[in-house]
Amino acid sequence: MIRLAAVLDSEFRVVPIEQVLVLPTLAHWLERIYDGDAAIVGKRSLNPLVERLHKLRVLTHDVSFKIGKAKTETALEPLVTKYLSSADEAVVVGGATIFSSFLPHSAVLDLAIVSGVTGVQKFDAWNDGSFDLVDQNSLDGFETRRLFRL
Repeated sequence: MIRLAAVLDSEFRVVPIEQVLVLPTLAHWLERIYDGDAAIVGKRSLNPLVERLHKLRVLTHDVSFKIGKAKTETALEPLVTKYLSSADEAVVVGGATIFSSFLPHSAVLDLAIVSGVTGVQKFDAWNDGSFDLVDQNSLDGFETRRLFRL
């Protein structure tokens, strides 16, 4: 199964994690949400919170890229195939390009909508009626939404 975990501003632009880690409640939410069998991130979206995730896979065109115990992946399709046909869960944690690439294959979206910040790239394709809102909560400075694919 593939699940996206994104932090967005009120206009549904992706917010870099470094901008919001100052909100302790959001940092705790991210740590819980990022818990999966594997985490997939684009190289440009690496940050200290993401770098310590279990079974991190970094998607990049740079075949020589190495960071810690992370596995470097250079192609999207093998990852999609692996996690669509497996009971294992891959959590896609960013950035915007990676989110857009994995969205058509995602069964679950976990979103944090944060007030008072400005994101960098629009990510609103999930809001097209393909997903059903199953849970929504207001927390300190942000709102969480969990959506399942229809």
